[in-house]
Amino acid sequence: MMVLQLFFAVKVMPETKGLSLEELEVELGIGTAELEALEERLHAETRERI
Repeated sequence: MMVLQLFFAVKVMPETKGLSLEELEVELGIGTAELEALEERLHAETRERI
């Protein structure tokens, strides 16, 4: 049973460390258009750093 729980935690549950609540809402698909724009801006900033 523990193996199934570990598999669920690793594969299904999203990583939330370091994310703001707004970013988390967007990632989970429960955000508004403004939050989606925020996510796109953050991804663009991340791409610029790489």
